[in-house]
Amino acid sequence: MRWVLGLFLIFRGIIHGSYLLRQPVGKPGAPAWSFRVDRSSLLSGMGVGSTAVRTLGQLLAELTVVGFLVASGGLLVGQDWWWAAALLGAGCSLLLLVLYYHPWLLVGMAISSALMIALIWLDWPSSQLVGS
Repeated sequence: MRWVLGLFLIFRGIIHGSYLLRQPVGKPGAPAWSFRVDRSSLLSGMGVGSTAVRTLGQLLAELTVVGFLVASGGLLVGQDWWWAAALLGAGCSLLLLVLYYHPWLLVGMAISSALMIALIWLDWPSSQLVGS
């Protein structure tokens, strides 16, 4: 179970790394790129400037990636603190996905929310299950 959860956390980190990549060139008929930190209806609606919107989005994406990758590393080597890094990654992920909303990202919101609920309220996974 430790390896499955560790790989899941790595995958979550890599997916969120898409926010840090350059937007690919659009092709006719292709869907729009959903991983954008330069547009936030919520923040722009509150009067936040475009530079601040982009900077906050990049920071949240970086914290999310680092949180998930550090959590995975800690889990895979049996450290007790891995869940705190996973909670940081999931929390930053949820904030990022809400602030930079795109309909395709609803699944990501659900995954991050479920991970936070599992870690905080359900005390899952147990230390016996993951061996740390």
